[in-house]
Amino acid sequence: MNESSDLIARLTQILFQHDPMGTCCRENDAFDEYDRIARDLAERLDDGDTPDVALPAVLRKGFGDELVQRADLTGVIEALEHIGRRTGGSP
Repeated sequence: MNESSDLIARLTQILFQHDPMGTCCRENDAFDEYDRIARDLAERLDDGDTPDVALPAVLRKGFGDELVQRADLTGVIEALEHIGRRTGGSP
């Protein structure tokens, strides 16, 4: 597994665990529910966006402004920032 796919796998896991958009992916064991979001998120983070900018932007593409505005993204953003601190760079 290369560095990019490792990052995407970690992002997918974080999104699955937090389920920020309330898709019930955990309840339905839909482990790949956020795969596309994770790929787009990894790209934005690699381009230098911070988690608090990248996550809402990527989620808006899939869920729209209104749903993202109502979502509590705090836990996901904190988890993303934690990955960045562990790796010494962007998540």
